[in-house]
Amino acid sequence: MSGQVWAARERGTDRVVALKLILGDEVQIRDDFFREAAAAAGLQHPHIVPILDIGRLTKPFGAVPAGTRYLSMEMGQRSLSSRDGSSWEAVRAILLQILSGLAHAHGRGV
Repeated sequence: MSGQVWAARERGTDRVVALKLILGDEVQIRDDFFREAAAAAGLQHPHIVPILDIGRLTKPFGAVPAGTRYLSMEMGQRSLSSRDGSSWEAVRAILLQILSGLAHAHGRGV
């Protein structure tokens, strides 16, 4: 499954969100996308980015056609590449957060 992630403004709230567009028309891709996104949307954990919405674009988005599947998520404040330093302690702290989120998802069958 291929996709693109864009920064977008949510209608109504005007907040900036991460909009993940899922490209491809195969039935299996569509089915897998909606099943996995719905399961992930039910997760609540401090180290898992919340999914806000799942659906299909009703209008074209730049060069992306209407009907493309999407999910919107909270926009992160910083990327890993923008963090200062790469000490083992900093890397370890990030890995422990990732593993905590993965353990939470795994414990709920995702």
